[in-house]
This record gives sequence, structure tokens and C-alpha cells, in this order.
Amino acid sequence: MSSFSYFVNFVWVLFVLLVIIGCIVVLIKFLSQKNRAWQSTQGMDLLAVITVAPGKSVQLIEVGHSLYLIGVGEDIRLMQKIDSVEEIAAIKARLMYEKERQPFQLSNLLRRRSSPTSGEQHGSPSSPNASFEELFAKQMSQVSDRNRRIEQLLQEDRRND
Repeated sequence: MSSFSYFVNFVWVLFVLLVIIGCIVVLIKFLSQKNRAWQSTQGMDLLAVITVAPGKSVQLIEVGHSLYLIGVGEDIRLMQKIDSVEEIAAIKARLMYEKERQPFQLSNLLRRRSSPTSGEQHGSPSSPNASFEELFAKQMSQVSDRNRRIEQLLQEDRRND
């Protein structure tokens, strides 16, 4: 009879422990959503960050009805401004899809807390920012194409002068 009592108590303790852990996970998710809402100030929101080197990152920021792709390192540089409503909607939809698809993992939260300067890691296909990386690569190729075109036009203009 007493071994049955111990077993019941053991099961009860495990059940209560699981309930407490579940409450902690729900509380962490709730606080992270509130934290995002508090960090979003007056129409400005950080949508994605990719660390490209120690102390250097590329960030996607929404200000008003525009997205800004900026490089942060020793200084801050505007890489591209995105005004196209369709492109903004596509980027936001992709980011939301990736965010919903990525299951909540306590290990990811602990990894971020333990190394706040490292930011999001990239390179793995299962990375939560994989779609942002693809969009970033696409935008960077467009920027380099534009730069080449501008240089060509400047050279043609110099020849004509």
C-alpha cells in the first residue's frame, strides 16, 4: 500500500512540475510578445537582424510605410530603401510565415540570452532568418546591378563631355 502511495505522489509531483514548466514557457512567450510591442515605438519596428561578422550586422527596419535595409558596424549605412507596397507586403508575409513556422524552442531563447551580441546566426537552411537572407541576397544583387549601371552611365557621360 505504501509503494502505491509513493508512486501516486511521484506521478503527482511530475504532473505539477510539467504544469509549472508549461506556465513558465507560456509566460516567456507572452512577455516576449509584450516586449516586442513595447519596443515598437512610434511607427518604427525592427523586423529582422542578420549578424555578418562580429560587431557587424544587417538590419531590416520598418519606419512608417517604408522598409530600410541598413548595415550596422563601425558606422550605420543605408543599404536600400524599399517603398514598393507589394514588395513590403511580400517581405512581411515571408517573415511572418517563417516566424509562425519556427516552433518555440527554449534552447533558442537561452542561446540568445547567453550571447546578446552574437545576434541571429545564419548559414543553416533551417535558420529562422533563411528567407530574410534570401531576400537580402536578392536585394544586394539588385543594388550591385544598379551600381554597375550607374557607373556605366557615368562613364558614358564622361565620354560624351
